[in-house]
Amino acid sequence: ANSVRQGQGCCGVDDSRLLGDTDGQVEKQVSGPSWVRLFALGQVISLLVTGTGVFSTELADEGVQVPVIQSSLNYILLCFLLVQAAPRAWRQGLGAPLWQYAFWAFCDVEGNFLVVNAYQYTSISSITLLDCFAIPVVMALSCTFLGVRYNHWHVTACLICLVGLALTV
Repeated sequence: ANSVRQGQGCCGVDDSRLLGDTDGQVEKQVSGPSWVRLFALGQVISLLVTGTGVFSTELADEGVQVPVIQSSLNYILLCFLLVQAAPRAWRQGLGAPLWQYAFWAFCDVEGNFLVVNAYQYTSISSITLLDCFAIPVVMALSCTFLGVRYNHWHVTACLICLVGLALTV
């Protein structure tokens, strides 16, 4: 009863290239200077997310509630990336209809809003635990309901998340 074919994601997009099922093409595409750039950008985003958590706790202690403004810098930086990538995406064609991208972007903004807003009601430790557990849960759900297949690198990264979760407890 699973309507998702192997190599096809939840939106009918061929994700086999994204999940590493094409004999190492992903490793060829992300190597050398581009890999270093992607890694550095990922670290910058991680730093911003960490800063959001720390400053959200400090603001919550002071009674300030501005979750949308706190996340704005992340989305501004993502807009710069999208402006840079948009011409190539339009030339090569989008993998899904534009409304689906808009829907998932809306879900991301709302999810981020709820996480940042959670600092008003609980501690940074409990939010970190939930955040660390989100990645393995999403991977398990996508395997179960969407038929997504992950390669060994994805599973290794998921296990690192679980180790981080255990160390946080």
